[in-house]
Amino acid sequence: MNNKIPILSQEEEELIEKHLEFYQSLLTKKRMPTTKAQEHFVAVCSQRAKAETPHELAVAKYLRIKAIEKETGAKKVEAIPEYEEGFPRPDWSKNDDWKKMRAGNYADLKKRQRE
Repeated sequence: MNNKIPILSQEEEELIEKHLEFYQSLLTKKRMPTTKAQEHFVAVCSQRAKAETPHELAVAKYLRIKAIEKETGAKKVEAIPEYEEGFPRPDWSKNDDWKKMRAGNYADLKKRQRE
């Protein structure tokens, strides 16, 4: 099994948040499937069928994440809000703070070069 934890898309997270209780009731058989779509959903979750609908794809990925977390003890790392796009947001720090940080880095670099 690949231990890299998949990441749910925004749409998949919304589906899981909105329908998780219903999904779990079908999976734990507290609710019996009443339609062909629900029967297929249960088959997908028990790995007897291939996921086709957005609901099935979201739950399949969600279950994969939970299995990996249980197996490895690893948890999904939440994104740092300041770095969601890969770099700090403009309002993350003041310009003076950035200059002080850069000056400190430059001073450390020069000190290491002298040593």
